[in-house]
Amino acid sequence: MKSSLNPINWDRVDADGFERLLARLLEQSHTYLRITRLMHVNAADAGRDIEAYRRVGDGLTTERHERVIVQAKHRPTHGITASDISELVCAKLPLWEGEPIRGLIYATTGSFTQEAVRWVDAHNYAAKRPDITLWSSHELEALVRKWPLLVVEFGLSDTVR
Repeated sequence: MKSSLNPINWDRVDADGFERLLARLLEQSHTYLRITRLMHVNAADAGRDIEAYRRVGDGLTTERHERVIVQAKHRPTHGITASDISELVCAKLPLWEGEPIRGLIYATTGSFTQEAVRWVDAHNYAAKRPDITLWSSHELEALVRKWPLLVVEFGLSDTVR
């Protein structure tokens, strides 16, 4: 059976649009607050495209806010490597000021190499900070589809004009 959903066309958004889309996804989740785009696209941002605070609670009375950084890479045809991620975490993370960073979301319109996924799995398994979440084009497509108006807002489908 063929899916009735049109594929997401990442070429219809540029690097700036991709960062804006990620910020809107965080906003739509209602889990993140104080969402801030930190630098202009392609600026020397030391891997910090978006900063947000994730609500973490026990479902009863306790809630805390954890600082999360989003690294956006608009590369539909390129894979993100283990060295891309390790450089960000090991070389650039120490440069980041302010509250401790508890989470890192590495988002790409492309994919992650197997080595990159293994590196992140080992990092997270060892309970190192920050906890890293990978969003490839496949995960992003599933997230965007939760809020169909985002597909329209960012013109991500060839049938949307």
